[in-house]
Amino acid sequence: MYGSQRIDYSIVESNRKTVSVVVDPAEGVIVKAPKETDKSQIQQIVTKKAPWILRKLRGVRELVRAPLKKEFVSGESFSYLGRNYRLKVNKTKSETSRISLVGGRFVINMDPSVSDEIRAEIVRSALVDWYMDHARVRLVERVRIYAPKVDAYPSRIVVKKQLKRWGSCTKNKMVNFNWKIIMAPMSVVDYVVVHELCHLRKPSHSPMFWILLRSVLPDYEERRNWLRINGKRLSF
Repeated sequence: MYGSQRIDYSIVESNRKTVSVVVDPAEGVIVKAPKETDKSQIQQIVTKKAPWILRKLRGVRELVRAPLKKEFVSGESFSYLGRNYRLKVNKTKSETSRISLVGGRFVINMDPSVSDEIRAEIVRSALVDWYMDHARVRLVERVRIYAPKVDAYPSRIVVKKQLKRWGSCTKNKMVNFNWKIIMAPMSVVDYVVVHELCHLRKPSHSPMFWILLRSVLPDYEERRNWLRINGKRLSF
């Protein structure tokens, strides 16, 4: 306890020589300590660093907060490859309800007689279709760029709706990608692509897997952290 605030933390022991405190967006407060470090000593260190820890926790909560619920009306922003584009819903009759990216805006024509509830459903569905279509093109392009670097070639590339995973692969070398990843910056898209290509050669997250990944993307940790912190924002 620090005043009236409770700080939960986990301890990771290793052969290191010093104690360090890390605030991780996904795992919370972690104390890395030498083996057999006295627990009272660890608690003293956490107490001493409590103001810093609480500031970091507030920052993390701000970053990972869930996105505001979309109403799918003109003026709302939607991200594509890390850049935000405003939505423009034109109240005009149209034979199709398709989204286009025109002049830096997502544009859709909608019959003005359609109710707000139905309009929101139609616009959301049209946006998902647009993202999936563009994800298929972009992800295939990125796989073609990185497959020779990893020396791994998928038998098939599928863009699909996945609840939790950004990517996955099967025993027959089919690679699946979550369509929502196309909302992230290209550097993060590339991280997910290379991550799955590396799994074609190294199925588990073994040390050799991370060595292979680092050989292609030396800054993969930075890209992975961006996704861990901002992943919840890639949704609507």
